[in-house]
Amino acid sequence: MQEPPGTWSRARADNEHPPTGQPPATCRKCDNHRKEMRPMFGLIRTAVLILIAFVAGLMFERSQASDACTTQGGTMRDGVCWNE
Repeated sequence: MQEPPGTWSRARADNEHPPTGQPPATCRKCDNHRKEMRPMFGLIRTAVLILIAFVAGLMFERSQASDACTTQGGTMRDGVCWNE
């Protein structure tokens, strides 16, 4: 059975968008593109989380060093313990 002109079938949705240029609500081609991009966003999210953990670790380490310096009677200046 041949489609009348101007209609859009699901079978054609795998290969191209309708003549209007807008994808149909169930465009499998667009869904495939979204699925292909998911691993990249997972890598970006992982990199951001690692960066946040690294910065938190730096802040924690500086706080610990500052506390150790103060207990020994020194003062922290520019990340260096001065014991005068």
